[in-house]
Amino acid sequence: MGDSSAASPPSPDAVPPPSVSRRTSGTLIRYVACQFIIPLCCCVGGFAALFLISDVFDVLRDFLEVRASLATVVTYFLLRQPVNLVNVLPMSLLLSSCFMVSMMGRHNEVTALRAAGVSVMRWCLPVWGIAILFSGLAFLLNERWATKCSVRAEELLEETTTDAKLRERGRAKLAYHNHVAHRDWYFQAFSRDGDKLGVLIKQSHPDGRSKWELRAAKASFGDGNWVFSDGSVTRFDSEGALVEGPEVHFETHSIDGLDERPADILSSMRPAEELSVRELLRVLRVNRALPVATRNASLTMLWYRLSFPTSCLIAALLGIGLSVTPERTGALKGFATAVGIMVLYYVADQFFLLLGKNGVLPPLIGGSLPNVLFLGWGCREVYARR
Repeated sequence: MGDSSAASPPSPDAVPPPSVSRRTSGTLIRYVACQFIIPLCCCVGGFAALFLISDVFDVLRDFLEVRASLATVVTYFLLRQPVNLVNVLPMSLLLSSCFMVSMMGRHNEVTALRAAGVSVMRWCLPVWGIAILFSGLAFLLNERWATKCSVRAEELLEETTTDAKLRERGRAKLAYHNHVAHRDWYFQAFSRDGDKLGVLIKQSHPDGRSKWELRAAKASFGDGNWVFSDGSVTRFDSEGALVEGPEVHFETHSIDGLDERPADILSSMRPAEELSVRELLRVLRVNRALPVATRNASLTMLWYRLSFPTSCLIAALLGIGLSVTPERTGALKGFATAVGIMVLYYVADQFFLLLGKNGVLPPLIGGSLPNVLFLGWGCREVYARR
């Protein structure tokens, strides 16, 4: 008598659920990565070429009028590329992700993956990885090259197309106030790396009474120290009155405790948009008593610099989330919706940035809220189509 409790053979119609190894197979990952990287490279190259053409139309005539050398022209356009690339990356990720989903949907590959139980989050792992990598690249470009190269490009354009006397007049005077040390600096001609000419330093007590003044024909900075040449020092007593006696003249002189660096002085003069995260943090740390308007602009720009790289991940999330639809014709509609939302994101980002810099919104909200909201929107779209 047979065992009635023996397991019955599996039905031939029963299909076992896909294993984890099948869902994350290397073949699938490589295939999706290839389908995504090829249009991504085309988009990055195409957009970069468009930005380059725009730059050429903007300034090439100025270079031709002064008969600038080919090396100068090429150097200028190369210096413009890092900041162009930062603007190119998010839209390139959006278009390439939409194109990938559209092509896979046309061949019913998306439908096959969904029928096999492979979630969007799994088969799009290469997309998320590349988007995160591009986010890091955008932050690195902004922090190390984009702003510096952009400023240098404008300086090169000015040096090439503007008369030397006008440039000298434009760089003639600069003033800097160290709120923490109660010290004022004045320069007749300031240079970041070279000698500074016509220097005046006024040291005050916390209550505003004068302590001493230094005047020098020239000043240089090296190894963390200031060295002044051909000048004099005037001292004041505890009441702020001029000490009787002649001024102390010197050929070369240095003063301990002058912790200002040429980079700090320049950073305080430059707009917040031209500063990196490191420079913004130093400006806020060194100048703790900044005017409210300047502090709001610097803090808002700091949060914006930290949160903007997420735009690459936002673009990938929106491109995938809105393009994966059950209908064959839904990919085109999703693509149009994704582009519209990305444009809305750029508008909202700049609008909130403006409100934050002008003190209408707190710096944290003005600099980062649109990125947080649209990142949440993108995650929601992907989760809804998982």
